[in-house]
Amino acid sequence: MGNNLDRFRKRHRRRKALRKNYRSFQANRPSEETHNHSINTLNEETERIHPLFSKETFLLKCLLSVTLFFAVAILFKQPEGKFDKIRQAIVYSFEHDFQFAMVGNWYEEQFGKPLALLPESLTKNEKDKETKVVNKQENSYAVPATGRIVEPFEKEKKGVMIETDSKSVIECVQDGWVAFAGKRDNLNKTVIVQHNDGSESWYGNLDEVDVALYDYIKSGDPIGKASIDEKGKNGVFFFALKQGESFIDPIQVMSFDKAN
Repeated sequence: MGNNLDRFRKRHRRRKALRKNYRSFQANRPSEETHNHSINTLNEETERIHPLFSKETFLLKCLLSVTLFFAVAILFKQPEGKFDKIRQAIVYSFEHDFQFAMVGNWYEEQFGKPLALLPESLTKNEKDKETKVVNKQENSYAVPATGRIVEPFEKEKKGVMIETDSKSVIECVQDGWVAFAGKRDNLNKTVIVQHNDGSESWYGNLDEVDVALYDYIKSGDPIGKASIDEKGKNGVFFFALKQGESFIDPIQVMSFDKAN
């Protein structure tokens, strides 16, 4: 009888100790979860910061921008004199589009292409042949679409109106970069392409535009589709060529059928 009582007491003490340990574990558990939550929150905040972002660099850029702004403002407040050429250069840069096509072509001539697009097995004769083809293309223009001129060139209009088939696709006349794609003046949807020689080709009165700003397109690539004329039979689009600061008659460099 005494032995059974001792065993019962031992089991009771053991159960009591287990209950005590369990309560202690439950009491400490919330603090551990809170600690883990704090660590996770800190990690999330750290991940939100862009790895390339630097507070010091950002502040330096802001300081340089403000300094440049006030330097230009002070420059334009100065009386006419030795700073005239600098002022003219600044005004010109704001009034004219950046000739990125010409700069890109100059870079390739000086330093080569940024990416090795030609296979290493290409022989010297093949390279010379491709160079001749490229040079020939740079000095010539393709026809944007088969058609006839219905409104001839005038300096005031800057270009010509060309009638073509309603399903014809308007194509780029020479390799270049898209400098403008949108609505312009009375030309409705218009695309302007800058070429490597600094010239520009304009495509206006378009119904659809298949290129976007800063796209690099080659000769023969689609620009868009012409708008349908009032009769609903043919397509009509505006085309112009700009060399330097002046527009030229496109028939000087390409052939079109003339209106009867």
